[in-house]
Amino acid sequence: MRLSRRVNRSEMSCTLRATALILMVFCLASRFTFGAEPTTRTNHILTFASTTHDFGRVPQDRSLKCSFEFVNRSRHRIKLAKCIAECGCTSTNLRVLTMAPGETNRLAIEFWTGKYCGPVSKHVAVRILQPVRQTYMLTVVADVYRQFRVVPSQIDYGRVLVGEVTEKSVALMPGDTGDDLTGIRVVSSPPMVTTQIAKASPSVQRPAETLRIRCRLGPVNNSGTINEYLVLESPNPRLGTIRIPLKASIVRPIQLYPATVFLGRGQAGQLVKARIVAKNARGGPGIALEECRCPWLVSVESHETEHVGLAIDMVFRLPPIAGINKDQVVMRFRGTAECIMSAPLVANVSALANHVAPPTSQPFALLAAPATKPSPASTPVSKPGP
Repeated sequence: MRLSRRVNRSEMSCTLRATALILMVFCLASRFTFGAEPTTRTNHILTFASTTHDFGRVPQDRSLKCSFEFVNRSRHRIKLAKCIAECGCTSTNLRVLTMAPGETNRLAIEFWTGKYCGPVSKHVAVRILQPVRQTYMLTVVADVYRQFRVVPSQIDYGRVLVGEVTEKSVALMPGDTGDDLTGIRVVSSPPMVTTQIAKASPSVQRPAETLRIRCRLGPVNNSGTINEYLVLESPNPRLGTIRIPLKASIVRPIQLYPATVFLGRGQAGQLVKARIVAKNARGGPGIALEECRCPWLVSVESHETEHVGLAIDMVFRLPPIAGINKDQVVMRFRGTAECIMSAPLVANVSALANHVAPPTSQPFALLAAPATKPSPASTPVSKPGP
């Protein structure tokens, strides 16, 4: 009895050991046969010859180009998404977005060094959409150095009045390579800007080779915005062309509010009152209305208002032509800001006698039309009595 029990126990232990050994072998086999194939297939859908490109030591403001070649190693046709660059200084151009098994593709990358200085690295993501989602990261690196330094980095005149003359200057200093700045000349500049290049006196902040570039703006006759470049050229091929941004906002000495006067809708011959506010661009008072001209003008009064400017109250007679009528009122100012300004006039005239103008939110008052002769083309300015 005891012998049979011992035999049964030994047989059971042998059976358990055999079962455990079979399970271990099965797990190892399943790992190598079932688990390894998808991992290998997923990791090797695309094969890149290299995932990093080094441009080496390059100057600022240069466009650098390179390309990455890769192959579809899977047995499926894959679909690629558009590549995503890390920032706007890096752009990509992928030749095709679908690849057959074994097909080779090429990704072109362009990197603009701009104003970077020192080691720079940028990344580009290549994504697979089908049959599986996967992302590959490509890297471009460069060691960017400064060929020259411009202090300040741009010529900004700010707000300049029409007819004024203003001057700004920048310092051009050698960069990290210590190249000679001798022989630099102006190639092109805005037509209203005159430049002068001279050697600057050395100081603690400026080395002895520093150049001082003086830029004189004006006088400018038209208002608007200037956003151009001052282009310099050096005989040194390593320096090449130097582009310095030049900005300015040209404004008239007097600003009119509103810029366009809408008289609204009314009958032919009806009198309409409107107001224009003139502000001194230099700030503060000191302007006066000397003359006002308009074919529709009947009378005009002007007076200074606190914190607003010169208020000009005018009365216009609507023309005897039905429809949308347009004209302009010309004003001559004197004082600290002497100039001639004009404001467009727009009116919707109805020739019907029984027409009633609908309510409107325009800031003007309708006056009854007296039986008088048409207004002259020029009306002297009248000031209110004490």
